[in-house]
Parts: sequence; structure tokens; C-alpha cells
Amino acid sequence: MPTKLCRLTWTGDPDSWGFAFYKYSDDRYEPSISLDGSFAGSPESCFDTAAQLYLQ
Repeated sequence: MPTKLCRLTWTGDPDSWGFAFYKYSDDRYEPSISLDGSFAGSPESCFDTAAQLYLQ
């Protein structure tokens, strides 16, 4: 079974994506901030934030 970490949302800019964490407690995605304090970022920075918080 795949591990759900986060969801990216297209904003129209290939370098700035919306970011939401997956909440296992209620099976939903919640808009979240990345480690740099923004609600949007590159796909890499969004994944890095989710991976650091969920997988460490």
C-alpha cells in the first residue's frame, strides 16, 4: 500500500505549487506550509518538507 505524504496543486507557475499534508487521522489533505514558511513552493521543496516530517 502506498504511503500518502502530500498533495501538490497546480498554480499556473511551474516553480510554485500549492502544498497540502495528508492527515491519516481523518483521511484528508490539509493546506500546509513548507519548511521555508510558504504555502507554495517547488515540487522538490514540498516533497522534502513532507518527507522530513513524516519519514524521519
